[in-house]
Amino acid sequence: MEPEAVAQKGEEIYERQYRAKYEGKYHGKCVLIDLQTERAFVGEDCVETHSEAVEQGCEGPFWLLRVGHRAAYGIL
Repeated sequence: MEPEAVAQKGEEIYERQYRAKYEGKYHGKCVLIDLQTERAFVGEDCVETHSEAVEQGCEGPFWLLRVGHRAAYGIL
């Protein structure tokens, strides 16, 4: 999957399923979304959040962001 497609799909999933729930509750936390399952994982540390997703059987690609911050996001 091309990086642009990952970014577009990750943002779409976050907007549709998680933004309204997470913005007030998890400000500043890392959110990792598995694009295949659309499951989201929330944590203090982005590396630990990724490890949790992998431990639970998710294979990615993943979209990573920090709730309430536009600068901290990426593709894993």
